[in-house]
Amino acid sequence: MQASAAQIALLIDADNVSALPESRIALIFSKLESLGTVSLRRAYGHWGKPHLKGWAEVLHKYAIAPIQQFNYSAGKNATDIALSIDAMDLFYSGKFESFCIVSCDSDFTPLVVRLRGQGLNVYGFGEYGKTAITFKEACTDFTYLERGTAQLEPEATTATAHSTKSSGQLNGSDSQARVNANDKNGQAEKAPAPASNNSQNKQTNSNSNDSIEPIFHEAVTKNLKKGGWAEAVAVGTYLSRHQKRKADYNTSTWAAYYKKFPRTFEVKTNNGQTLIRIVDKP
Repeated sequence: MQASAAQIALLIDADNVSALPESRIALIFSKLESLGTVSLRRAYGHWGKPHLKGWAEVLHKYAIAPIQQFNYSAGKNATDIALSIDAMDLFYSGKFESFCIVSCDSDFTPLVVRLRGQGLNVYGFGEYGKTAITFKEACTDFTYLERGTAQLEPEATTATAHSTKSSGQLNGSDSQARVNANDKNGQAEKAPAPASNNSQNKQTNSNSNDSIEPIFHEAVTKNLKKGGWAEAVAVGTYLSRHQKRKADYNTSTWAAYYKKFPRTFEVKTNNGQTLIRIVDKP
């Protein structure tokens, strides 16, 4: 029996991105449709504001439901809070395997980290020069809206975002170098061969339980709770602090990476929370 397509929830922060021309919306849907079925489509904003009038035609054509969100006090944007609350409600519904968030706002970073810590993919889209680097780096895959249709390969953005890093080391100038390289002349990103080979080598090495780097054991043991299990989100945070990046290990989530070593680690989901533990040796 053929597996059903992954269900994706598309959530757009219209208050935070410019009115999208059809070419940019087409970019979003072209990429998402290669990853699953966009079964929920919402755009959040204060639709009475003049700068949001340009959205009407796009929302109608792509069957995106406009969600009205008033600003309850001057200088405060309630849209991001409303979107985040809805995202968690949708997560707990259990109907979606992936989320797509269209925004430039760093305030969505904790939401992305939470969803990814539960084993879900989060695909991000934002404007070049406006999108916070923290939001971009937190996503499973991120695409700038200014790019053309050449940037549609599911792994292209993630791979290139880390192509300036070699041998697992990160220096202070790498983040800015990645941003400059990623949007030069609006061209699609292509990862250099050395970075690709590095990822392939790490994936090959991961097939052996004897080749697991000590940091992956440490990430679990340092975050153990009662019962001998560690929360995947805490493990991921620990690995990030030690400059471990999923793209270098050819995995979309750390939980998926740990599952490659069933003789050493056990991964389970309990009440919507992904947990990891070290397998007891016989």
